[in-house]
Amino acid sequence: GLTEQTIKHWGVGYNPSQYLVPEIQTFDGSPAAVFAGIMIPARVDNLLWMLKIRQDKEPKYIQVAGGKPTLFGAHTLNKPSCLLVEGEFDAMLAWQEAGDLVGIASTTGGAGTWHHEWSIYLLTTQRIFVAYDRDETGIKAGKLVTAQIARAKQVLVPAGKDITEYHQAGGNIRQWVISLLPDEEKPPKTGCRICYGTEWQHRDGKWACSICQTP
Repeated sequence: GLTEQTIKHWGVGYNPSQYLVPEIQTFDGSPAAVFAGIMIPARVDNLLWMLKIRQDKEPKYIQVAGGKPTLFGAHTLNKPSCLLVEGEFDAMLAWQEAGDLVGIASTTGGAGTWHHEWSIYLLTTQRIFVAYDRDETGIKAGKLVTAQIARAKQVLVPAGKDITEYHQAGGNIRQWVISLLPDEEKPPKTGCRICYGTEWQHRDGKWACSICQTP
């Protein structure tokens, strides 16, 4: 699951009961309602674009009125490679496991939503791996993205419908992401010269041991 560090980084919270926000009005002029559930804010350039809520009933996801679809995780798209996934929880889990290796982002409007203006956040990205859900809708949506962006490539998780299911089944998200990367972006194959650890993280443009932080 998600660690406390991940939850804090993405600003995820919980609202126990519904309330109204008079300052935000819906199309008919009535106050916007903030429903009970897990609160998932989508920010771009430090501005809140959408507040999505995951409920314990149907519909599973709703949003506060006034929000606009955007790229959840756009602030991470500053690496040579990036991974586009279908949902916010998949994005947060992928970031937790491999965010030092690739940028991670998800559309907030569903798999079939892709706006041309979002491509500006991918201008410096050399490789784009589109890992939408392994179902008919996800595969179709992934092909839509790869048709619009020449350097995008559609990939599927080795098992399960999505990244979360793959992780729950015991899959190693980090190793799968590493398998997608070119050799120059993969971590060293040798162990740390200080503690002999074999896990590496990419920080400040260089590799460092995950245990003792030695470059």
